Amino acid sequence: MKSSSFPENEDFRSYYRLQDEMRTSVIKEDVSPGLPSRVAGADVAYDEVSQKMFGALVVLDFQERKIVDQAW
Repeated sequence: MKSSSFPENEDFRSYYRLQDEMRTSVIKEDVSPGLPSRVAGADVAYDEVSQKMFGALVVLDFQERKIVDQAW
């Protein structure tokens, strides 16, 4: 998503720019020597009407399949 997609709210533009920069750091293939001990998932939703964002993050213990931490 490009920062120019949301020109009406300058407050969020820096976040979109940062997301675009971080996109190049994503590891797209498995280079690890074994199974991970923990995995994480994150998502962000944007409401155009209220101009607000909501994000959530969860960390799971890979072996136990149990939530270790969560935030929103």
